[in-house]
Amino acid sequence: MLESRFFYRSPQKEEVDIVYIKEDQVIPVEVKIKSSIKKHDLRAILAFLKRFNLRKGLLITADQEGLWKEGKQRIQMIPYWRYWSIKRYLKYG
Repeated sequence: MLESRFFYRSPQKEEVDIVYIKEDQVIPVEVKIKSSIKKHDLRAILAFLKRFNLRKGLLITADQEGLWKEGKQRIQMIPYWRYWSIKRYLKYG
C-alpha cells in the first residue's frame, strides 16, 4: 500500500490521483489504465510538476513501461501489475 492520503485538483479542474508525501519527498501519481498513453493523458501531472517545481512523477499504466521526459520533468511509467517497482521508485527515485 502506498499510504497516501492526498489527491490534487487545480482551479482548472485538472486532477492528480495520488500525491505521495513522505518526509521531504513529494511525488504525484497518476493512474491511466489505457492501451496507449499520449501526451494529453499527462497534462494534469505535468501541470502539477511545474506548479510545485518538482521533477519527477509516476504514471501507473495498463502495460506500458518507460520514461516520459519533458524539459526537466520526468514521469516514470510502470504497469500496474509491477507493484513492487512502484514502491521501489517512490523510495529511491
